[in-house]
Amino acid sequence: MNIIEYLNELKTLNPERLIESLKTLKAKASSNELIEIKSLAENISPPWFKNAILSIVINQNEDVPQAPLSGEDNIDYDSTYNIEEIKSEAVAESIGQIIHELDPIIGSLDMAARREVSDFDSSSIKIEIERLLDLIDVFSDWQKAEQTPSFEMISVYELVLAEVDRVRSQSSVDFTLNISQELTASLDKSLTCFIISNALRNAVESSNSITLREKKSILINAGKTDSHFWLSIIDDGIGLQAEQEILFKSRYTTKAGNSGFGLTIVSKAIKSMGGTWGLKNSTPMGAEFYFDIPSKEN
Repeated sequence: MNIIEYLNELKTLNPERLIESLKTLKAKASSNELIEIKSLAENISPPWFKNAILSIVINQNEDVPQAPLSGEDNIDYDSTYNIEEIKSEAVAESIGQIIHELDPIIGSLDMAARREVSDFDSSSIKIEIERLLDLIDVFSDWQKAEQTPSFEMISVYELVLAEVDRVRSQSSVDFTLNISQELTASLDKSLTCFIISNALRNAVESSNSITLREKKSILINAGKTDSHFWLSIIDDGIGLQAEQEILFKSRYTTKAGNSGFGLTIVSKAIKSMGGTWGLKNSTPMGAEFYFDIPSKEN
């Protein structure tokens, strides 16, 4: 068996077939072939493919033949690698390549338009470029949600307050934070910021739509149980404009010019931290967004 050619063929498979093929490879490969595979995998790309090989074929928790190892080669790889993790790593890398290619193109387009379009600041060209930049931000958030979370102990009150300050100027209603200033939780800060920011923007847009009654403040609650951190955002706006099942579908949106990826990325971000979430109408008006994340010490 030509190991290099075989691995290159596997790289083109979808995640389901890739996992099955790697399991078959592990079962059929000789001791010398396993050693060669491990040696090749250390420098193979893309990273998601390398991780799949090392986690499935070269499982360090089993009695797999090993070539003499240096200290830095003796790495303990997760044996629970699965289809979703392979998909996530592949998607994250693909998105990174898209951002890498599009970002400078859009930057050049913006510079050229500013030079060549009269009254650029009030032109439709500027609006379209801003939509492209917003799309790049969406891709960036999506990429973060696909990657393995990096947990750290953070101040929930300070994080929420910072996100509230970002959207306060866009809101015609106030915010009430029912959060202890001493509350801390082990979370991925970047993902949590995105989740809260997205939920706050939706609450603000819903609240701003009210015209015929008094607007109440947006209420933000958070706390911890013995096993979970939880947070909820409750507004007094127009409520959900569709059934929950429809809202949860990929790319559902009621907002003109919106990509519709918001809830999809939120769902992925929360799921990547092992949590659950929901969105429902509140009483008597408005909607409630809530999520919980398992405590890392449990």
